[in-house]
Amino acid sequence: MPNEAMAALIRAFLSNVPVWTLILALLLAVLQTRRAWRVDRWAEASLIWISFWVLGIGGVYGFVAHLAFGPFLAEQIGWPNSPFQNEVAYANLTIGILGFSSVWYRRRDYLLAAIVAYGSWFFCRRCRPCCVSVGGQQQRPAQCRLDSLHRLIDPVARGALALAQSR
Repeated sequence: MPNEAMAALIRAFLSNVPVWTLILALLLAVLQTRRAWRVDRWAEASLIWISFWVLGIGGVYGFVAHLAFGPFLAEQIGWPNSPFQNEVAYANLTIGILGFSSVWYRRRDYLLAAIVAYGSWFFCRRCRPCCVSVGGQQQRPAQCRLDSLHRLIDPVARGALALAQSR
């Protein structure tokens, strides 16, 4: 029984990387700005931590997952295995590099460009599968589940943080 619980915990941890990295980034931003809290300071710190954890760590994690476990992931989300898994892996690596380099440069325009790239990639990646028609029938693969809604809301939240930072 303890092995099953540990396996479930690890599965939940690894399958929800975008969620726990976002929560961690927001908590770190709160801790960083707790003594002199202002919305613009918190927004800036949040964007930096989000760039590191969500874009950087999450992007590299997605790269490794799609490259090493492509057939397994395709099966889990309800798609046939194809070479497209490698393309997704390299796109995730690009997002990871953008996230880490955003933290390195810490320039607002570079950070904003990285967030727009991340937002467009993940937003389009989540919307398209929900509208795919196969053989004349509408398909709803596992990517369209309600628990994936955070990936649609995420880019909007990042844009709002970027606006709050600029004020």
